[in-house]
Amino acid sequence: MTTRRDIEAFLALRRIAVAGASRKTASYGRMVFRELRRRGYDVIPVHPEAEEIDGIACARRMADIQPPPEAALILTSPALYAQLGAEAKQAG
Repeated sequence: MTTRRDIEAFLALRRIAVAGASRKTASYGRMVFRELRRRGYDVIPVHPEAEEIDGIACARRMADIQPPPEAALILTSPALYAQLGAEAKQAG
């Protein structure tokens, strides 16, 4: 179970990869991505096909992000959670 302390610790990090930042402007992933940017986070969109999201260059995979992010938000379909979680862990 995620606790408030877990959430606060996550939000204390400043460089976050967002897998699921969609090209669709009304998608949940895109809204979260924009809100994190608005709040001053260094967010990196991860999308296997998009070149950029809101003017920010996309990483195709977690391993492509340099320097590595401190955390990753995975806002995709549940079918991709395990793969993206493993990628994030491997990328550091």
